Amino acid sequence: MLASMDLTLIKSRMAFREYTKAGTLENAQSLLGSLRKVAGIMQGWGKHYRFCNDTMYFERLDQHVETTLKAYFAVYLEEQEKADGPGRWLLLGIEALAKMEREPFLWPKKRHEAETALIHS
Repeated sequence: MLASMDLTLIKSRMAFREYTKAGTLENAQSLLGSLRKVAGIMQGWGKHYRFCNDTMYFERLDQHVETTLKAYFAVYLEEQEKADGPGRWLLLGIEALAKMEREPFLWPKKRHEAETALIHS
């Protein structure tokens, strides 16, 4: 569980740092995407081992998760400061409307006219 969680957060931190250089980020590696994955890992692991009764062991695991998440959030905040408004949203996991790829809607008659003009040119 810890290795899987650590790997998820390491990849996300690397993606944060790469975003400030390259300007692209997969949603799965955003803050929300990564936290969803970590939550799923922990839920699955917790349910799989729910029969165990060693509370101290689980408390140690929780402490590792706490420490790892603090370090992760520190990197997120550092990279967020470098990004512009839409970039901060993207690091979070929300794409700004103005940055979304759009395709103008053409009414069927206008579309036919545009296609016909292309064919005849």
